Amino acid sequence: MQIFHMAAICWQGCIATHCFIVTTRAATTNVQKLMKYYHIISWGFPLLMASIPFLVQISSNFKVLAYGPAGIWCFSALDWQRVFLMNIPVLVLFLYNVILYAIILKLCKYSGKSKASKGIDRIIVKTGLYILTFCFVWSGPSANRLQNLMYPGKPMFSLYFLHALTVASGGFFNALIYLYFLWKDQKSKFKDISLNKIMKKKKDVVTESSCDSALSSMNVSNFSAMQSTPSTGVESTFSKPNYTYRP
Repeated sequence: MQIFHMAAICWQGCIATHCFIVTTRAATTNVQKLMKYYHIISWGFPLLMASIPFLVQISSNFKVLAYGPAGIWCFSALDWQRVFLMNIPVLVLFLYNVILYAIILKLCKYSGKSKASKGIDRIIVKTGLYILTFCFVWSGPSANRLQNLMYPGKPMFSLYFLHALTVASGGFFNALIYLYFLWKDQKSKFKDISLNKIMKKKKDVVTESSCDSALSSMNVSNFSAMQSTPSTGVESTFSKPNYTYRP
């Protein structure tokens, strides 16, 4: 749980970074080549954060149990572990996403309209939805964490319920965003395919009618030419002979 929660947070930061690179065209190479670095960061950093408690347990000869029963905190038994290995990274990545999103908005505002404006607007909307999901998902745990720090030993059931509800819905909302934009992409592709088919049919009809018109014009011209051709005297050659009656 510790690894995948942190991995989801890191992927949010990688999405924001990728959108920033695509929008500003800061990278001269293909941005798809950056995917391997996104995977290294998004899986390596959570693995490191999850390994620190094990190192603490090993160094103390298992006298200190960093992982153990901790209620809804996913086996993070130590308070400092929750703060430094979960809450602070969440806060830092949240601020990182907000700053990048603000920079993207500012750059797009002063860049003016262009052919790629629709694509940039789509990236902005998609990034904004992911950030809103990020805020919603971690609003419950953050509020619960603050209450626990300010009033230790006085937990609130409503905050724990909100914590469990919001943090568990992150995958659902991210999937909705992904499926929504996937549906829009497929709808646009099908629309383009249908439009191309219609235009091709119209082009074929126009071409066929043009050919028919050309053939009709040729037939009329040939008929007119035949009517206007002068007599060649062939008929006189085969005329009846003039017989004279002689008694």
